[in-house]
Amino acid sequence: MKKIKTYHSAPLFCLAVYILITLSSLFNVPYDGSIYSVLAVSVLQIAIFILPGVLYCRLEGTVSPKELGFRGFRIQNVALIFFAALFLFSLSVLFGLADPDYVQTGAVTDVTSLSPQAVIYITVIYCILPAVTEEFVFRSIIYNKYKKYGVFSAAAFSSVLFALAHFSLSELPKFLICGVVLALVYEVSHSVFVSIAVHFLFNLLTVFSQKLLTDAAGKSENTVPFIFLFVSIALITLFLSLSRAQSQLEYDSVSIRPADNEKEQTFQFRMRALLLSFLSPAFLCCVIFAVAAAIIRLKHNV
Repeated sequence: MKKIKTYHSAPLFCLAVYILITLSSLFNVPYDGSIYSVLAVSVLQIAIFILPGVLYCRLEGTVSPKELGFRGFRIQNVALIFFAALFLFSLSVLFGLADPDYVQTGAVTDVTSLSPQAVIYITVIYCILPAVTEEFVFRSIIYNKYKKYGVFSAAAFSSVLFALAHFSLSELPKFLICGVVLALVYEVSHSVFVSIAVHFLFNLLTVFSQKLLTDAAGKSENTVPFIFLFVSIALITLFLSLSRAQSQLEYDSVSIRPADNEKEQTFQFRMRALLLSFLSPAFLCCVIFAVAAAIIRLKHNV
């Protein structure tokens, strides 16, 4: 049986995930902080992301763990993880300062009032599970499927599909930036565990401290110092992240030699693949579905 082209099959897979995310809202999972609640949410996340991902990989053919980025990360990646997560967090705070009414899902307003059980519950539900499941889908699978069309195409489409999966028009720019950063971290490290670590640390910082920072800025008569501080942090951590990425790429260029039969794809081939991907009916359906879901969610919350 002839395989479906990547620019059709990958967005079709994402569309199925989008539909499952939407249907999951019909399940009344009790968020009471108990172990049963954690298990219920975990099973739901596995059903939405992991199982469809495994099924998609099987339908596409045998996929090795190496192809999915299941590689350990080196000690050199620790600095990259920290700087990339702090860069994303500083940008998220800046977006929050621009929109004081925005409240991050699972955001904590008073950490000191939480019990240890509540901290563990929030960490698992809002920090660990999203990082693991979303990175598996959008980096291990989607990024790698588009990689044969070049790094630019892989980063662009995995980031767009990742951003659309959050069903939020107001937050679309933030999630696009997050997607690009996570895609580049994945490309540089060749390990999904590194992008999971960045995603997890970003979630952790956002959930437990962003609301506190934006509230503190809102109570201040002048928010300029807060903006200046986090712009500075963003620029510094961006510089340090790029420096670590450059060092990693230089190391790979020396230690990793391309295969003898590896053919360099032409610029025309990559641009044609990019155009075909953007014009794919499946990709356009993903965009339409995500925008419609975002509008419905917005009207429901008003």
